[in-house]
Amino acid sequence: MNVEERNKQYQQVQEIIAEEVPHIPLYLENYFTAVSDAIVFKPTQDKFINIWEIKSK
Repeated sequence: MNVEERNKQYQQVQEIIAEEVPHIPLYLENYFTAVSDAIVFKPTQDKFINIWEIKSK
């Protein structure tokens, strides 16, 4: 097997391993959100605040 073919196969193996390996979080961060009663806001699990989803009552 030549070097280029071997490198291609190693790349494919690395991609398969990266896709199939489970993600195990080592810690969990506490995340708090304070919101005024004058607006409607539902926090997301990814901690991103989407301004376009915030509405006033």
